[in-house]
Amino acid sequence: LTEENRDQIKDGCILKLVFSPGEMVSSKALTREMVSSRALTREMVSNRALTSEMVSNRALIREMVSNRALTREMVSNRALTREMVSNRALTREMVSSRALTREMVSNRALTREMVSNRALPHEMVSIRALIREMVSSRVLTSEMVKVFLPKILSQDEDKRTWALEKLALLSHDPVFLSEFVSAEGVSALSSLVCDPSLTAQHASCCLKTLLGILTRRLVTTVEEAAVKRIVQYVMADSPLETELIEDSLAILRAIVTNRKSGDEGSSCVERKLGVPDVIHHLWNRDNPRIQQNTLGLINALAGGARGERILQYMVAARYRDTVHRNIILNPPVSEGMAHELYVYQTLILNLREAKLRTPVDATGVDQKLVEDLNSFVVHAEKDIRRYSVNIFASADPQTTEELQGSNKTVSMMELENATPMMGGKQPRKLIYHRSKSTPEFESQNYAMDFSSGLFCQLTVEFMLYFAQRYMKTFVRVMLEEVTLAHSFPVVCERVTRLVCESVGLGRPPRKEGRLYQPLVFQPNLGVHFLEEVFCRSVLLLGRTRRDMKARTAEDEEKVFTVLRRQLLEALATKAESVTKLDEALRKVTYGRVSELWESEREKKAQQLLESCLPILELRSTRTPDMIRLIKEQRLGMLEEGHKFPVINQRGQKEKKKWRLVYLTNNHKLIHYGDCSEQGKFLNRFHKIQVSNVTNLVTGKKCPHVKDFRRHKLEQEVLDLSFSLILDCEPHSLDLVAPNQAIFDRWVDGFNALLGRDMSSNAMMDDLKVLLDMEVRLLLLDIEGIQIPNKPPPVPQLPPNYHFHDESNA
Repeated sequence: LTEENRDQIKDGCILKLVFSPGEMVSSKALTREMVSSRALTREMVSNRALTSEMVSNRALIREMVSNRALTREMVSNRALTREMVSNRALTREMVSSRALTREMVSNRALTREMVSNRALPHEMVSIRALIREMVSSRVLTSEMVKVFLPKILSQDEDKRTWALEKLALLSHDPVFLSEFVSAEGVSALSSLVCDPSLTAQHASCCLKTLLGILTRRLVTTVEEAAVKRIVQYVMADSPLETELIEDSLAILRAIVTNRKSGDEGSSCVERKLGVPDVIHHLWNRDNPRIQQNTLGLINALAGGARGERILQYMVAARYRDTVHRNIILNPPVSEGMAHELYVYQTLILNLREAKLRTPVDATGVDQKLVEDLNSFVVHAEKDIRRYSVNIFASADPQTTEELQGSNKTVSMMELENATPMMGGKQPRKLIYHRSKSTPEFESQNYAMDFSSGLFCQLTVEFMLYFAQRYMKTFVRVMLEEVTLAHSFPVVCERVTRLVCESVGLGRPPRKEGRLYQPLVFQPNLGVHFLEEVFCRSVLLLGRTRRDMKARTAEDEEKVFTVLRRQLLEALATKAESVTKLDEALRKVTYGRVSELWESEREKKAQQLLESCLPILELRSTRTPDMIRLIKEQRLGMLEEGHKFPVINQRGQKEKKKWRLVYLTNNHKLIHYGDCSEQGKFLNRFHKIQVSNVTNLVTGKKCPHVKDFRRHKLEQEVLDLSFSLILDCEPHSLDLVAPNQAIFDRWVDGFNALLGRDMSSNAMMDDLKVLLDMEVRLLLLDIEGIQIPNKPPPVPQLPPNYHFHDESNA
C-alpha cells in the first residue's frame, strides 16, 4: 500500500484484497484518497464484514480519530456519514468504545461538522450511550441546541415531534439544559405551551423539559401566559393524560417553591389555584406520583401570600379525611409521600404555635379559660374528698390501677367511662376507703394560679380539655402531684413543651423529615391530637416516676428525659388509632428505654472501636498479646484432655464408646486410648511423640474419611473430623469432635502446638472479645474525652532552654 497504487484503489480493487487497517490509516495520502472517493466509501460502508473488522480494531479507531484531516473529510462527506449512521452495527461498535467517543467530542472541528450534518444528528440522538458522551462537551451541546431550537418552532409536524422528543430525553442532563437556557430556550418552550393547537404529546414533552430546568433552578419561573396554560391543565374538567397532569403539578410546585418577590409566575399560581381546585387529584389512587405532586403543591401554596387561607382549608376535617382515605389507607406510602405528609402535618400543627409562644393573661383575654378550669376544680370537691382519703387504696385487690404503678397498667380508657370515639368496656366500679393511719380530709384551696407568666395559653387549653374529657383521671393525677409537693400547673407546662417538641410543633419542616401521625389526619380526632397525647403523657409521667422511684429534683429531671424518649418511641409506631397509641405507650416502659439507651451506647462504642484510627492502632499493638493468651488457653484445653466418640467401620458413631486424648504438661507427648464415660482409661493408653507429628488435616483430607468413601458419611462426621499425620506407626491419629466448638479449639490447639497460625472462627471471635475488653479497660481513664483521628501537632522547639525555676528564685 503506497501512494503509487492509487489507480488500483480508485478502481475498487480495495474490496478484493486483504489489507491491514493500521497500514491503511498510517498512510495519510491513502486515507485522503479513500475518503475523497465517494463510490469507494459507499462500498466500504456497505460491506459489513469490512466495517466490523475496522470497528473491532480499537487501534485503528484511535488512528482515524486522531487524524483530523481524515475526520473532516469523513464528516464533510454526507453520503459517507449517512451510510455509516444507517449501519447500526457500526454505530454500536463506535459508541461502545469510550476512547473513540471522547476523541470525537474533543475534536471541535469534527463536532461542528457532525452537528451541521442534519442526517447525522437525527441518527446519533437515537443512541443514548452516544448522547451521554456527546453532551459532556459544551461545544457539542451548544451546536445541538442550535439545531433543536429552529425545529421546535417549525411548522413541520415531523420536525417538531422529533425535536421535542429528543428534548424530553435530554431533560435530565444538566449540561444540555444549561446551554438550552442560555440560548433562550425557555422562552421558546413557553410560547409553544401557549399555542392552543399544541397536541397533548407535544405539551407533555415541553413540560418535561421545563420541569428539568425548574428542578435544577436554572430559572425560577416561566412566563405568566405559560403558567396560566399549565394551571388550565390542572383544573381541566375533561380527563387528560396522566403524564401531563403529573408534570403540570410538579412545575407549579417548583414555581411556587422557588418564588421571589415580584415574581409574576408564582403570584399567578397563588391567585388562580387553591386547595379545592386540586384536591380532586388526591382521589387518583392508581397514580401515587400525582397524589404526591398534589400534596406537594398544597404544602408549597401554604407558604405563599394566601397561606393563612390555604391552611384553614388544610386543617378542615373534610380535606384531612380525603388525605387519610386516599393516601394513608392506601399503602404502601413511598418515602417522598411520607415527607409530604410530614410537611402537611407540621404546617397544620404549627397553627397553634402562637399559643405556645404567648404567656397566659389570667386577668385579660385568657381570664375565661382560667376561670373555667378553676371552677371545674371547685365543683369536683366531692371527687377530691373521696380520692384524697387514700389515693392508692382499692377494695378489689385484683384491680390494678394506673396510679398504683404495677407492671400491668390500666389505660385511660379503662379509668374513664367509654365514649363512642374512644371505645372500650365499662370499667369496674372502684371503691376507695380511708386507712386508719390516714388523717381525715381537710378542705384545701386547689385553685390554680397562672399569674406568674410562666405558662403558655396552650397549657391551659390542654388542662381544660383533660379536665372536661377525663374528669376523674384529672382529679386523681392532680392529687398525686399535690401529694408529691409538685405544682400541677408547672408539671403540665413541662409536659406541654415536651409534647410539642416531640411532634415538631414550633419548628419549620425539615428536609429529611418522614415521620407523620395518621391520627392527625382522622376527621374526628385530628383536631384534638395534641390534647390526647398530652393527657396520656401526664399519666405516663406518673407511671415512669414510680418505676424509677424518683424522689429528688435531680430524679425529676431524669424522669422527664425518660418521658421524652417514651413519647418519641410511641409516636414512631405511627399508631392508627387511640387504642394502638395506648398500647404503644404501655410497652415503652422505663426498663425498655434503659435497654434502648444501653444498646445505643454499645453500638456507638463499638463503632468507635472499629473506626477511630488511634484505637485501631492500639488494637494492632495489643493483638500479639491477645493471640498469645488464646494460644495458652488452647494448649491448656489440650492438657485437660477430652473424650471423643469412636467411629465404627461404617463411618457411624459407636454408642457408649469413647476415646480420651490429652497433652502432657511438658508438651512432648500425646496420650490416647479407650475410656469410660467418666473419662478414665479402660486399658493401657498409647503415646505419641509430638516431634513425630508432621501435619494436621481436616474434613475430606483425613485418612479415616477416605477409608469410608464406600459408605455415605453423615455431614456432621465429615465436618468435625480431623487427623494428626505421623511419620511412624500408626501413621495417624483420627478423631471426630462432638461439636463445632470442641473442633475449633482442638484444631487451634494442635496448630499452636505445631507452630502454625490459628485461623478458626472461634479464634477470631475470642480475639475480638479480648481486644474489645482490653481496649475498653485502657480507655477508662479518658472516658468522655473526644479522641481525634489525627495526633495533635508537636510544638516547635523553644529558642533556648533557660527555664526559670521559682524554687531557686
